[in-house]
Amino acid sequence: MEAVLILTELGSDFSRRELMRVAGDARFEGDEIRQAAVWGLGKAGLKAYREIVPFIASADENLALHAIASFGSDTPEDVIRRLIAELTSGDQRRAAGASEALRLIGGETVLRVLLEAAAGGRLPPALVRSAVEGTALASRLAPMLLLGEGANWLASEDRVMDIAFLAKQNL
Repeated sequence: MEAVLILTELGSDFSRRELMRVAGDARFEGDEIRQAAVWGLGKAGLKAYREIVPFIASADENLALHAIASFGSDTPEDVIRRLIAELTSGDQRRAAGASEALRLIGGETVLRVLLEAAAGGRLPPALVRSAVEGTALASRLAPMLLLGEGANWLASEDRVMDIAFLAKQNL
């Protein structure tokens, strides 16, 4: 753990590569060291936001939560666009993670790029999906469908509290 913290402080390209190696290493599955590595890649460390995107839907929920909460308001537009593309990826877990990361990033860039995506209502997601299946509108409405109950793994009260707690953390 201390090595991960030191790598974060060093902030070099070598550090970035090593933090990515630790974060993605299956040998550390379920270990806090992976969470610390992702955190070190984020706003509290190297601000290597491109590197964090793959972790937003990790099967390790704590790792995914740390990845989501590690995006900062200084996330560059290309990463924001990548997250927005994840909203329509067809993977609900990935889309939910991207949606929450975008909410935490906030700001004019997120708003501008999201407005380009589409707007929609709050109907039951299953009803909307079946009605627009196979149409161009389906991909445009996908981000809005994440608001529906049961459509977002991050919408439970426990996950909302976890994310709020992590979003307040600073090293």
